[in-house]
Amino acid sequence: MTVEYVRYRVSAAERNGFMQGLAHAVKQLDTMPNCLGYELTESIDDPEVMILRIEWTKGAARQHFRKSAFFPGLIAEGRPFAHLIMDMHHYKLTGISKWK
Repeated sequence: MTVEYVRYRVSAAERNGFMQGLAHAVKQLDTMPNCLGYELTESIDDPEVMILRIEWTKGAARQHFRKSAFFPGLIAEGRPFAHLIMDMHHYKLTGISKWK
């Protein structure tokens, strides 16, 4: 599995538009069988910082999505917020984890 993290800095003035736009944009992810899930989290320490976490079945699935017919729709929906991206990274699981 590949986990993609996109970190945003969203000002209070941009928050409502960002949340509405992202809620609409991630519907593109819902159509992809290789997307296992996603979540948007907000920093408790700095509420302007938000992280979108996307789980992909594998790295190739993420690359397939970027070449699919669905990707332009996601980009078009997210374009107004691209300037808010602080960084984006992709990770693989290490095998050290536990959830309760």
